[in-house]
Amino acid sequence: MNTKNDFRQFFASCKGYIVFKPFLKENDIAESSFSKFLKDELFNYTISIEKLQGLYDSITEFCEKIA
Repeated sequence: MNTKNDFRQFFASCKGYIVFKPFLKENDIAESSFSKFLKDELFNYTISIEKLQGLYDSITEFCEKIA
């Protein structure tokens, strides 16, 4: 993942399959900030790229464990 738009697309593709709340909590990301972030790039300011990377890593590691 290189950009916030890449992360947005990835998380949008996961939306119907996982519950984000535990991952958001684990990475100290407010649900409201994440919800805004997913809506549009106008809300890119709500979450840092580092937090998005951490969230991505948490989700992918969990999925690898259960696969």
